[in-house]
This record gives sequence, C-alpha cells and structure tokens, in this order.
Amino acid sequence: MRLRSSSFTNSSSTETSQRHITNGLFPTATASTSSLQQSQQIKHRHGQGRRQPSLESSTTTTYSSAGQNLQPFNTNHSSNTTTSGSLLTVDGDIHASTTASSVDTLSDDEDEDDDEVDDINSLTSSPTPFSPPLQQQSKLAALAPPPLPSKASVPISQSPTCPLQTPAPIPKASVSRSISNAFKDKLTLSRKKVNFHYAKIMVMLVHLYYMMMVVKQLIHLVHKKDQYGFIKGSQWISVEEQDNFEKIYQPVVNRRQQKWRRLIAENNGEWPQPSSKFKRFIRKGIPADLRGQAWLHYSGAETKKFANPGVYRDYVERAEAMGLENEFLDIIERDLHRTFPDNIRFKSTPSPTKTNGEGEGSSNRKEDVPAIQSLRRILSAFSIYAPEIGYCQSLNYIAGLLLLFMNEEDAFWTFVVLVQDILPPNIYDVTMEGANIDQTVLMMLLSERCPHIWNRMSSGKSFWECEEADGNNGMPTTTLVTSHWFLTLFINILPIESVLRVWDCLFYEGQRVLFRVALAIFKMNEREVLAVNDSLEIFQVIQNMPKRMVDCHKLLEAAYEKYASVTRVNEQDLRKRRELIKNRRDERRKNTPHLKRRLKRGTVRGTIIHKAMEARRLVERAKTVRR
Repeated sequence: MRLRSSSFTNSSSTETSQRHITNGLFPTATASTSSLQQSQQIKHRHGQGRRQPSLESSTTTTYSSAGQNLQPFNTNHSSNTTTSGSLLTVDGDIHASTTASSVDTLSDDEDEDDDEVDDINSLTSSPTPFSPPLQQQSKLAALAPPPLPSKASVPISQSPTCPLQTPAPIPKASVSRSISNAFKDKLTLSRKKVNFHYAKIMVMLVHLYYMMMVVKQLIHLVHKKDQYGFIKGSQWISVEEQDNFEKIYQPVVNRRQQKWRRLIAENNGEWPQPSSKFKRFIRKGIPADLRGQAWLHYSGAETKKFANPGVYRDYVERAEAMGLENEFLDIIERDLHRTFPDNIRFKSTPSPTKTNGEGEGSSNRKEDVPAIQSLRRILSAFSIYAPEIGYCQSLNYIAGLLLLFMNEEDAFWTFVVLVQDILPPNIYDVTMEGANIDQTVLMMLLSERCPHIWNRMSSGKSFWECEEADGNNGMPTTTLVTSHWFLTLFINILPIESVLRVWDCLFYEGQRVLFRVALAIFKMNEREVLAVNDSLEIFQVIQNMPKRMVDCHKLLEAAYEKYASVTRVNEQDLRKRRELIKNRRDERRKNTPHLKRRLKRGTVRGTIIHKAMEARRLVERAKTVRR
C-alpha cells in the first residue's frame, strides 16, 4: 500500500479534528472533545508568526473508513505534545486529516527544524489502533450519513468551520415563475427581432423594386434603334446579326443612293418614266430619303391628290364632327396604340391627367404623340371616304408605315390608292372574299410549282380535292398564316428592311409582288418544311420562317432571279385564276342542296332565314360600336 502524505505540525496542546472523504462525499468519522471555537484560532505559522497558547488540552480520536466500516487509527494525545495531520491516499481512497495545535512558546526559527523532524517521524510511525468507547461509537454512527451508490468523489469544503449542510429546497412555484418570466423576456426579444427583420426586408424589397425600374429604363435607353426608329433585334434575329448585316448593306445603300441621284439629275429633277432599267433600280431598293416621294409618285397617289384638293381636310372635319356616331371609332381607338409600340415615333408615354370627376385625382392615360394623332385622323377620314370598307384590322399598320416616310395628307392618298386600286377588291370589306380568293390562288400556284411542299401541307390531297371541300375547310391550315401575310403586306412578318424592299416593288409593279415573294419564301425554306411531318409542326415552320429573313438582298434575288421560274406571274394570269375560283364558288352556292330546300319551303321561311343571317352580321359589326 502506497501512502502520500502532506503534513503540518503545531506545538502545544491542541484539539484535533479530522475528516475523511471516500467514495463520493462519505466522511470518515471525527470526534472531538473540544469546541470548534478553539480550532478556528489555528493559524499557519509561516504566515502569522507566533501562535497564542491554548489553555485546554484535547483528546482526538480519528477513524478511517474503507468502504462502509469504521476503524480507529489514532490514539489519545496529551497536552504540550506535537501532533501531526496527514492526507492519506490508499488504493484510490482519500483520507483527510487535519490537526489543530496550541500556541508554540518557541520562536519560529528554533521550532522549524524540530517540526520537520517530527513530521518525518509522524510519517514513519504507525498509529496504534484502539477501540473507542461505546458511547462515542454510537454518536459517530448517528452522525455518519448513508453511503452513496456512486463511486465518483466530489471535492467539498474541508474547513472545520463549515459543517456539511443540506441546502434548502427551492419552491416549485418560484422556479416555474422564473422560467415563465425568462421565456416571456425571450419571446418579447424574439418578436422585436422579427419585427426588425421584417421591416428590414420590406425596405430591401422597396429598394429592389426601384432598382428594377431604373434598370428597365436603362435597358430601354440602351436598346439600339435602326434608322427608322425600330428596336434592333428580336427573338428571331439577334442584334449582332442585324449589325453584321448593316455593315455589309450600308455600303450598298450608299452606292445605290449616288446612282439614284445621278439618275434623277439626268431627268432634270423629274422621276424617270417606267422602263426595264428603272425597274432594276426599283428592285435593288429605293434610298430612304427618296422612298416616300417615289411611293407617292409611282402608285398614282400624287395624281389623285392633285385631282382632289382639300378633300382630305373635309373628311377629317366630318369625322371629328361625327364623333361617337362613327361606328368604327371604337375599334380604331383600340388599335391606335397597338401600332408599332416599339417605334420611337409611335411610342406613347403615360402622363397623369385629371379625371372627369370633381376631385383632383389623376389617372395614367397615354398621351398621344403626333404620329398617333395623324394616324387617328387618317383612319377616321378613310372610314367615311370608303364606307363599304370602313375599317379593318391591319389597316393601322399600313397607314402607320406610310407616315414614317411622308406627311399626313400624302399618306392618306397613298393609303387610298393602295387599298382601292393596287390591291384586288373585297380584301378588307366585311366578307373579305377577295382575301380568301387570293389564298386559294396562292395554294393553286404552290401546288403547280412546288408539288413536294404542297403534298406535305395537304397530306397527299390534290388541289382540286381541297378546293371542292373549301366550304368544309378543305384548304390546308397554312392559309391562316399566308392570309396574314397578304392582309398586312408582310408588316411584322419580315424584318423592316425586307418589308420596305417589298413595298418598293409593290408600288411600282402591283399586287403580283406579294405572290412572287410568298412563293420565294416557300422555296427558300423547302428543306425545313419537308423535314417535318406533323401538320402542327409544318404550321409553325411556315409561320416562323419569314421572320428570320433579315437579308433583303437574298430575298429579292430569290424572288426575281434565283427562283424566277417558280415565282414568275403576271396580272393577267392572276386575274384569270381569281375569276375561275370565284365562278366555282358561286356555282357551288347555287347547286348546294340545303340552299335549294330552303328556297322551296316558302317565301316566308326563306325571308326569315335571310333576315336572321343579316341580323347576325349586323350584331357582329355592332359589337364594335360605342354605345
């Protein structure tokens, strides 16, 4: 058994008190016949010098505990003797021994050596065991607490002045109250933090909104515009592709402009007479600064304008005087701001205006730019000038494009000539029969000159089979796409420069240009059409293929040179085909069985049916009338 000892020695008669702690706060047993007040007077001699003498002698009995058995290991001491206390460690058990001594009458220097010798002797000497009196054993047994099950030892205060006491239990109500208060404090603090973070997030969202608005304005300002005021690039053509084309096309435009200047100078400032040479000039493009005057002259609008001086101003005044009585005014107003919204000349900006009420509230209403005001007057005047047509959607785009190159009155007369003279009749009227006949003629030409494309679109049917069933939607669904090409004259179908090049030829050569360009578009995209089999995919390919044709040179070259044998057509041929299709339709209407039965049932029933059909058409037109 190994013993580690830390001892201190005191002279004079003292009262010794020892505590032994083993196996987790289990004291050994300590009995003292003297009071605790005498032990509190013990001071270490190294720090306090000389000690006061003790007038009483003491008898100390110390017991050692190993496990749960009490064994005495120290004997009675008389006064005026040296007593040593040791801290013993035996196989992991700790035995604490403290010794209280009386005052040493010797000096510190004289007693130091003797005390060290006594300390060594106390370590080497073994205590003599003895049996304490039964009365003391019973007292010690009563003082000893029950053993703890755990072997872990927890150090506690070993001072003899601090007896081991059990702390008073804390009431459950106070504990729960303190926990509740702490929880309320934390909840209040968390709510404050949440409100602070919520306000911070709202501020960040407001800042983000304003940043997005600023970025949107910057993007709008950064958008590149072409020379006509349209935004460059689209989902079909990137800005880089358009810029690359303009780098190649602009030198060509400059050369063509010089040649046009020389040509006009050779004719003494007059427009040249129609000729094969001048036709080549037209097909290669009219300079932008001369385009409006050329359209006005070669379309015949200039002659009609001089023949009707002041007529346009009269129709404008009549339209303004009619106001809401004009049945087409409502639909005209709706289409005004849909006309070229991305063009700088037609783009309207919202401006606050006072409401009609008594208050001074404001509502966002688009302020009409001069181009929109001119477009309103042209369309309103035309609706009175040509009441059989009135107004039809897509006419706003045609009149708007004319306003980009000429003044208001010139645009009006060019618009009149284009709709009434250049294009075939009944294109924009209520029946739109002329537009349907033109689509049938286009499908006829396509079936004759591009048979592979026709077979893919018609699912193997011949043209005459489709034409016989035309009343039951016999024509391919692609006619819905091509009819839009003809009604808008390729506006918003081709890129703007290609549209203008087509219009250059349209005002000079007539409506056959539309057929030649449409056939060229099909022929140039023949591989893409034949690469798909589904009818819906064919429809999408035909709808999107002209939107990528930014190279106007390539398109006009294909229409007049590369695929000239496919696209060549003249006015006489078109006129004959229109008459053929119209006669066949009229014949089918006369020979339709249900029409015969309807007429045989009596004049009253036939009159009711015809009146009902007429009323239906009137109701459809009345939907656009402002009440």
